Amino acid sequence: MSEGYVATAAGKDVVQTAQRMDDEAKILSRRIVGRDRALEGAVRITVPAFLAETLLISPIAEFRSLYPRVELQVIASYEHLNLSKREADVAVRIHDKPPETLIGYRLADIAFAVYGVKHYADRAKGSHSLSIVAEDDNRDQPKWWPAKWRIDQLTRVNDPTLAHALIRAGVGVGRLACCVGDLEPTLFRLPNPFPVGRTGLWLLTHRDLRRTARVRALVDFLSEAMRARRALLEGREPPSARTTVTA
Repeated sequence: MSEGYVATAAGKDVVQTAQRMDDEAKILSRRIVGRDRALEGAVRITVPAFLAETLLISPIAEFRSLYPRVELQVIASYEHLNLSKREADVAVRIHDKPPETLIGYRLADIAFAVYGVKHYADRAKGSHSLSIVAEDDNRDQPKWWPAKWRIDQLTRVNDPTLAHALIRAGVGVGRLACCVGDLEPTLFRLPNPFPVGRTGLWLLTHRDLRRTARVRALVDFLSEAMRARRALLEGREPPSARTTVTA
């Protein structure tokens, strides 16, 4: 005999109707906000935490001084918040192909490389085994690890910021965005066979919000600020002798 509650046909209809009403309310909300021409009010922006820390602090401070009546709500998160449901108004996303419901700019091809402290950088020149720090992806070894190299110790993490801290502490080498690793004075970028990977970096908003004055102002301002750092994002800024290791 089954236990618990079972929805009746009428109950299911109520739930579906409520869901449709909720979706329509969110659409109406976006359209109302989309007609707003005032440079005031709240704007929610979601951005990966490591980018917020390394690239957005100064631009956000400057934007606040230029537009004092715009209330910025910055959500540092690795989750893809739903812009259609107004969980955020603007999103900075690392993605090769964003959803078609969103519009915006491809700011750069953000680069990732493998970094380590000097001890590991020196070992990489003559050894084919290192300890590594990797984001947990349920593989025996990460995709960026050379197939013929041995792993001495593997530390798995679920957060890029934690990976950065452990790599900086000398726990192992690991993959970081170049805009993080190249700015870290204690880290060295490892050469071949460790490849530099690239993924699209986008600044996005929902189509219904593209004419909202405060959203448009933030998108335009941040797109210029981030493009000014494009060489750093793409790993093309001339690194110092400290940050590069030759094989």
